[in-house]
Amino acid sequence: RSYMTLREECFSLVKRLHKAGFTNGSMYVRNMVVQPGPLNVPRSERTMKQPSFRIIDFGRAVSLRRSGKDTFEESAKYDLNKARSELLL
Repeated sequence: RSYMTLREECFSLVKRLHKAGFTNGSMYVRNMVVQPGPLNVPRSERTMKQPSFRIIDFGRAVSLRRSGKDTFEESAKYDLNKARSELLL
């Protein structure tokens, strides 16, 4: 896979997080972890040929259910802009 495809996969993870009703609030590359995948196979069979991504550090996270729509949308917009910048998209 190309680096651009991997970056786009990370960005898609951010969008899926938002769709689930959460934001990260600290969307830096250091908070995006790459690990061997895919996650649906035993750990001993995972490789970096099919990497898996995780978002970590939810200390500044916002939940749609707890924050309300306006606060959530503002946080989501910040996340998306920061992720685009960090991932060079």
